[in-house]
Amino acid sequence: GQDFKCGGYSSKVTCVCWDPSGKLCATSGSNQATLWDFSAGSPAGTTPLACVGQRAMVTAITFHPAGRLFASGSADGVIKVYDVSKFDPGDLRAAVLP
Repeated sequence: GQDFKCGGYSSKVTCVCWDPSGKLCATSGSNQATLWDFSAGSPAGTTPLACVGQRAMVTAITFHPAGRLFASGSADGVIKVYDVSKFDPGDLRAAVLP
């Protein structure tokens, strides 16, 4: 495997999860999860997507088996669900589903 460095967290990375296609890698280590685009083999040259909305440390992350939805759960018991198909690569903040 290839190593890569995840930056931007106020603590160590605590969760790592791949989408079913193997093109997106999700990481967390603070009150947000970040999606990294590996569709070209590495995230180099891409802008990671920050899944914002959690107020406490993200302690669990997962993709739906179909790959369209992504969820993050935090230490305060809140779960946020995001529609991956609607992420805008130019926007660092991913919208939470209503």
